Amino acid sequence: MKFLNSEITVLIILLIFTIGIVSAVNPAEFELPNGFELVEFDFDHEHSEGFMNSEGEGIIIYDYTNDDKDILFEESDTYVLDPYENNIYTFADAETELCGYIECIEHNGNKYAIQTTCSIEDMEEHGTNIRDNILEFNKINNFKPIPI
Repeated sequence: MKFLNSEITVLIILLIFTIGIVSAVNPAEFELPNGFELVEFDFDHEHSEGFMNSEGEGIIIYDYTNDDKDILFEESDTYVLDPYENNIYTFADAETELCGYIECIEHNGNKYAIQTTCSIEDMEEHGTNIRDNILEFNKINNFKPIPI
């Protein structure tokens, strides 16, 4: 049941972040840490792909342009963003009840925002894992986060 709630939470965050992002992500361009599988949605958003593992931890890959900065990398009344290290940020979103890490990378001339997530209520249990997930994603793809 916990996995199902996490999957619904990822769906909610994808829906919120779809505003203004319109290009297509090709998930075949990226290797994922072990255990992550594509989440199938009942709706089609060409701008992002979401992946989850059996622990309810998520990885979301967004196409990114500078126009998306205010959606993904700026604070609001319900969204808190803090620098972590090396152009990786932590975030907490009270509206979607998700938290995690987010970065921007460049690959084949395109920019992508990479987000690792878990529910805020599970942060103590999954916080180290979701940090390790973004670091592992960068390592296996040979990415270095870029400044936003």
